[in-house]
Amino acid sequence: VTNLTNEIYLHLATALESSKGGALLGPAGTGKTESTKELGKLFGKSAIVLNCSDTMKDNHFCAFLRGASATGSWIVFDEFNRVDIKILESFGKLISQYHIAKKENRLDLEIENEKAPLNKGSG
Repeated sequence: VTNLTNEIYLHLATALESSKGGALLGPAGTGKTESTKELGKLFGKSAIVLNCSDTMKDNHFCAFLRGASATGSWIVFDEFNRVDIKILESFGKLISQYHIAKKENRLDLEIENEKAPLNKGSG
């Protein structure tokens, strides 16, 4: 574990404590995804990696968020920069709703007009 990894862990843990997420930026192959997965293990969480592409649709994000919300898992968005901007706009709204629901300690989250259980440990 490097000093940079420790710093990443500290910042992400602080964000999670505030019911927020985090985004690691940097060149390919530098360990961003693996570091996030390892942090999940330290928290006792399953970290599901979603390899994003320009062919992704809203329903892909909804399905992953629904699953993570119900199980308490984390979602790691890999190659997020490849997602079409229109999809990112609707996804941003969905993530905003998710964070509001977590902050308000709701028991469920509405995704595509369906209620999904909201596990407090999801992220």
